[in-house]
Amino acid sequence: MKKFFLLILILIGIVFTASFFVKKDYQVITAEFDAYSLYPKNCYVFYKGKKYLFDSKLVYRNQVLIKKIVPTVESILVISFDSENHYLKEDKGFKILDLKVINSDRIKYNSKIYTVERKIGDSIFCRIDKDKIIVFVEKENLD
Repeated sequence: MKKFFLLILILIGIVFTASFFVKKDYQVITAEFDAYSLYPKNCYVFYKGKKYLFDSKLVYRNQVLIKKIVPTVESILVISFDSENHYLKEDKGFKILDLKVINSDRIKYNSKIYTVERKIGDSIFCRIDKDKIIVFVEKENLD
């Protein structure tokens, strides 16, 4: 009986410890200022009163790229990655999320360091240049 309780305690301890190492899901959005608004509303990120047309949304689950969303003139295109063979050549460098918060002002993503411009809820906005932004969205369920 003592062995049974010891086993239960060990299993609870393992589950509790593992919960600290489980990574949340992320969306990484790169977007560029668009003054023309030719695309549907769901193709834009609204930030500081401006519309930014996203180039791509990379959706990560447990730090693995599971889908890429790109805008099209009539809607959006969702590319799902089910296995190693389905990654496109340009997406292979992004298939594992390499994101580290250096401090409250800086984030490192795929070997590039971005300065945090603003945090809104679960989103972190960084400026790439004058007309481009990158947004990191932390969610528990992105589908």
